[in-house]
Amino acid sequence: MNIFVLYSYIHERGGFLPRGFNDKEKQVIKAELMEKGKSLFNTFGLKKTSIGDLIKSVGIAQGSFYNFFSSKEELYFEILEKEENLIKSTLLEEIMLINDSPKEVIEKFLIHAFELIDTNVFIKQLYIENNMEIFIRKLPSEKIAKHKRMDAEMLLRLIKKWQNEGIIIDKQPKIIVGLIRSIFTISLHKNQIGEEIYDSSIKFLIELLAEGLASRRSNV
Repeated sequence: MNIFVLYSYIHERGGFLPRGFNDKEKQVIKAELMEKGKSLFNTFGLKKTSIGDLIKSVGIAQGSFYNFFSSKEELYFEILEKEENLIKSTLLEEIMLINDSPKEVIEKFLIHAFELIDTNVFIKQLYIENNMEIFIRKLPSEKIAKHKRMDAEMLLRLIKKWQNEGIIIDKQPKIIVGLIRSIFTISLHKNQIGEEIYDSSIKFLIELLAEGLASRRSNV
C-alpha cells in the first residue's frame, strides 16, 4: 500500500504509526507535524498546546515525536524560522522592484517589513504570551546563535548592497542592522504607545529613520 494512503488510513482512525520510519515516512510526518503544529499554536498558543495535542493531530505515538523534535519548543522554533524565511524572501523579491529615491526605497522596505511581521499571527503569538525568555531557555543554545547569525547576515548583505548602490549612508553595516532590527521590537509595546496613535507613530518613526539612513550621493 502507498505510504500516503496508509498514513491517511491510520490517521483517520486515530491510530499510530510504528516508531521506525523510513525516509519518505519521516518527510511526510515531519511536514504534517509542522502544519498541524502551526494550526494548534495559532489557536491555543505555545503554553496551552501539549505534545499530546500534537501527536494526536498527526497520529503518532509520543515516543515517536522525539524522533523529529526534542520538544514542542523546538517544533515551534522550526515553524517560526520557516515563517521568517517566507517574510525575508518576500521582502527581497519586492525590494528589487522598487526604483525610487533612496529615502523611498528604505521607507517602503521598512513599512512592508513591519507590516509583514506585525500581522503574522504565528510570530506575534509568542510575544503575546510574554514567554519569550522561557521559550529561548528551552532551546539548544547553538540553534539560537545560528538563527541570530543568519538573521543578521541577511540584513548585512542588503545593507552592503545598498551602500554599494549609493542608497544608504556609509555607516558601519552592523550598526545600521541593529538600528533596523530595534524598531521591530516596538510592535511588542502597542498598548504602552496607545492603540489610537500606534500606526501613525510607527509610520512617522519609519519616515525619520529612512530620512536619516538615505544616502545623499544618489538621486536614484
